[in-house]
Amino acid sequence: MIYADGKTTKRFAGRLDRVLVVDPQPVSTRLVHELLKDLGARSITIDANPARALAHARKDEPQIVICEFAGAGFVLGTTRGRQE
Repeated sequence: MIYADGKTTKRFAGRLDRVLVVDPQPVSTRLVHELLKDLGARSITIDANPARALAHARKDEPQIVICEFAGAGFVLGTTRGRQE
């Protein structure tokens, strides 16, 4: 569990309704998920696959996207060189 004080939680209130996390590492996603929950996130979608994550982003229109850019060919709107 990660502790977020009341002042920090208030700053994020209403800004974390929909969050998308894109990362192939389960340990990282668990840590980010716990942090977001403690900050008051209401809906957290986690996906390791960049193409599916883009589909989630289009459908759910998250307020914040947290992604790991080092793997799987995920580059600003493209996956594996194809425009999505």
